[in-house]
Amino acid sequence: MFQYTLIRAILYTTYRLGGLQMSETTMVATARGLLQTAVEKILVLGQEDSKADVEKLREVLEDILGFWDFDDKLLNDFDSTIAEVLMDKHVQDNTDGGEAE
Repeated sequence: MFQYTLIRAILYTTYRLGGLQMSETTMVATARGLLQTAVEKILVLGQEDSKADVEKLREVLEDILGFWDFDDKLLNDFDSTIAEVLMDKHVQDNTDGGEAE
């Protein structure tokens, strides 16, 4: 409850001061969180079972970047990192959907 109240207070104060803005630091942290989630889904679920979830996470990142008018560098980094993970032989061998060791 405290965390929710704190977030509301921060958003209200920010709004009163002239609107919300997305800093580059916050955007990078957001992209990192989405990327970490995508990689973990690949490692835990396997390539095929995680494909739809990874695509959704990419779409969320693309939407956020477009909304806040950031360039595509973070999206390109997301794509290249996912490609590297998918090329990893250890990940390719994880076809049973179990956790990679």
